[in-house]
Amino acid sequence: WMAGYSASYVHQTTNQRTLTQVTSLSGASDTGWTDVSVGTDFLLAINSGKLFVLGTNGDGQLGTGDTSIKTTFTQIGSDTDWYKVAAGNNHSAAIKGASGSRALYTTGENRDGKCGSGDTSGDDTSWIERVSADASEDWTFVEAGESHTMSIKAGKLFVTGDGSYERFGNNSQTDITTFTQTGRTSSGGAFATDWVSGSISKLK
Repeated sequence: WMAGYSASYVHQTTNQRTLTQVTSLSGASDTGWTDVSVGTDFLLAINSGKLFVLGTNGDGQLGTGDTSIKTTFTQIGSDTDWYKVAAGNNHSAAIKGASGSRALYTTGENRDGKCGSGDTSGDDTSWIERVSADASEDWTFVEAGESHTMSIKAGKLFVTGDGSYERFGNNSQTDITTFTQTGRTSSGGAFATDWVSGSISKLK
C-alpha cells in the first residue's frame, strides 16, 4: 500500500494521497511483498524475491544503470533472490542471494564512503556486490542512513561511511570507506557476535 504527495513517487497515478494497494504489477504478486524501504523521494521493495524500484534516481540510487526518474515500479534484472533492502540519502544497500550465500550490495552516491566502495567519490548507477558471503555466514540485516551504512553478518556488526560524532562506537571520528567490523560492548573488549538489528538517524 502506498501514498505520497506526488504521483512521481508512488506507483498509482490517481488518489496518490490515499493509501492505495499496488496491484496488477507485471512480474509481481499482489500479496508477495516481503520487504520495503523508503529513502529521500525514492523507494525499494521486494516481491517474491524480485527487486522493484521507484522514484528519484539522480545519483543512481535505484541501481537501474542510469540516473532517470522512475514514476512506476521498475524491476531490477530478472533475479529472484533479493532478500533485504535499505534506502538511504541518495544511496541504497541490499542483501541478495540464497540462504548460506547472501552477499551485500550497494548503489548510488558514495559521499563519505557510505557505499563501501573503498573511496569517497563518484556515484554508482548499478548494484555492485561489496562483500560476498563468507564461509556460509549470511548477511542478515542492512540499514542505510544519510551518510553511512550498517549491516550485520552472522551476528557481527559492520559499518561504512561518515564517522563523525563517534557514531560507529569505535572511539574514532574517522570515515570508513569499506564495510568494517565494529560493535565492541566494552572498551578494549571483543567484538560482539550476537547483533540482530539496528537503526540510523539523521546526521544531527
